[in-house]
Amino acid sequence: MTESPSFTVNKSRLHITAGGFDFYLVRDGYYRLDGGSMYGMVPKAIWETIEKYDEKNRLYMGMNCLLAAGRGKVYLADTGIGDKFDEKRKAIYGIEKEKNLLEEIADAGFKPEDITDVIPTHLHFDHAGWIQDNEGKLTFPNAVYHVQKTEWEEALNPHPRFKDSYLMNFYSALKDSPALHLLDGDEVIDNTVRVKLTAGHSKGHQIVIFETGEKTVAHFGDIAALASQVRTNWTCGFDRFPEETVTVKTPLLEEAFEGGWIVVTAHDRTIHAGQLEKVRGNFHLKKLI
Repeated sequence: MTESPSFTVNKSRLHITAGGFDFYLVRDGYYRLDGGSMYGMVPKAIWETIEKYDEKNRLYMGMNCLLAAGRGKVYLADTGIGDKFDEKRKAIYGIEKEKNLLEEIADAGFKPEDITDVIPTHLHFDHAGWIQDNEGKLTFPNAVYHVQKTEWEEALNPHPRFKDSYLMNFYSALKDSPALHLLDGDEVIDNTVRVKLTAGHSKGHQIVIFETGEKTVAHFGDIAALASQVRTNWTCGFDRFPEETVTVKTPLLEEAFEGGWIVVTAHDRTIHAGQLEKVRGNFHLKKLI
């Protein structure tokens, strides 16, 4: 365990305490996606020196969600991939789970009924899997689900290029539900939690920011899905608007660096959370957990 005047990190339990909050890195297992797709215009000759990949050129990645408990509420940023795929699709994506998201939440000491707010960074299938269960009911029955209006509209009627990324049976229970809270850009969820619209990966992609008064902790979603993608101009091939990703990410990284934020990655399997540092003018994520 490491300590500082402002926060404590327990690496063995992927647990951070700061400003009256307990943050838990809760995962929904691991999966595999094509390395070229994940790195976009970055040549394989470069990314293969950073990443491990299999015989099918697929990277082995985590599905990292963030549970935050404090001040009478329990928040969940992202909900993993869920358990709705058939065996064929599980094989395509190389899904492996020692424990699923609900089991990891239980290990942190919480039940689905305890979650008060679910905040997906976006609604692609690897981030929205546990919004509803396999019976079509909301997995977290007492929660408010905070989604950007533009993301919700895209999820209901996706562009043909991204129709395989938005799967209605992952979130259809939110249709006409009072649990759905549609957001319009940057908004404050409450006094300590806010979202920032970072449209680039998708129309309504948002990051989730917890401002505890001691440390700011942010789940970056897919604006920088892997730790290496904190480099300003490294984008994902799945980004719908890659130029906008770069435009949005540049001031965001500066803000996170200057503020000493703890940044949670969505898919990195070795650096789940870290703090930004600059090396020869480029941002790098220094591992905390």
